[in-house]
Amino acid sequence: MNPVSRAVSSGRGTDSDITRVRVLFADLDIKHDSLQTLDECREVVDRLARAVGVPPTVVVESGHGLQPYWRLASPRSSSTRIADEQTEDGARWSRQVWREVYARWGGLVQQVAREVRPDAKIDNVYDLSRILRCPGSANWKSDPVPVVTHIFPRSEAVRRDRLVRLLDMRDAQPLGGAVGTIAERVPTNMAEADAWIASQPGADADFKEMLKLGRYRSMLGELDYESTVRLFADGSDEDASAHSLMLRKVQYVVLLSTEGRAGLKLALLVIREAYLEVMRMRRDGKAPGEARSESAALQDFHRAVRGSAGIARTRGKAAEPQRDAEGRIDFRHVTENGQSA
Repeated sequence: MNPVSRAVSSGRGTDSDITRVRVLFADLDIKHDSLQTLDECREVVDRLARAVGVPPTVVVESGHGLQPYWRLASPRSSSTRIADEQTEDGARWSRQVWREVYARWGGLVQQVAREVRPDAKIDNVYDLSRILRCPGSANWKSDPVPVVTHIFPRSEAVRRDRLVRLLDMRDAQPLGGAVGTIAERVPTNMAEADAWIASQPGADADFKEMLKLGRYRSMLGELDYESTVRLFADGSDEDASAHSLMLRKVQYVVLLSTEGRAGLKLALLVIREAYLEVMRMRRDGKAPGEARSESAALQDFHRAVRGSAGIARTRGKAAEPQRDAEGRIDFRHVTENGQSA
């Protein structure tokens, strides 16, 4: 939806890679716990348009709902280019401010959807790096459905101050709760990620070595393949999909390795194989959800590893207390007579 830095050579990037905020959007799906008809989706779009004060510039029929877009105005006095430390001058907003505004806009979309259908639940997809259905393509979630685009070129752009006044007036809260800060990261390719993983103490530990170290000094608790498959297979909502859960799991074990936990390579292998297994189940019709080819699933996993290693490389080695095999912290203190105990 928004322009991405040239540093991103593949994949969608993250909020850290967005250079400016170009549009507001809404993702309105027809499904069992959300809106039920295309007419209900249209009613939400109409109500949002009245609230914003201008109709959307584009409305995409995604195949299973509607995705409207509102252009954001970007005059020099209130540019939508994202400020960095060198350019922050009041005319531009920081990345964090834009992330919070986007989350509040998602909260407003949720409010309006529930005005139309009280039990409607909107997916939490309001992040700066979001990708939506490509106009002119086909939606292949089930049977292929054409993605139809309606363009309204005379629609005016929305100024950011008007947007904030609307969010304040409606007391729109961030969809999904408070917005955390972005974890900094070092640009990392796959070779660099592999080298960083190999450099972690105990990264090559096998199962027997991890047993000797115990749960609190290794990644023994991350090796349950069957429970990981179940976790990914149950993921259905956008913010808890198989892909999102895999990404979080990869980041979790990668960061654990910076805290002295051994067995990173084996933990990543379990995650990779579980994710590939769920995608095979989906392709065979044995699990619900959007199926991805093996090559696409592997690309998902490799992107997760690269991104997580990039975050971990900024973290270094976190201070972690020494523990015994039962997880008890082993510490020393000085007694009154000056001896260590």
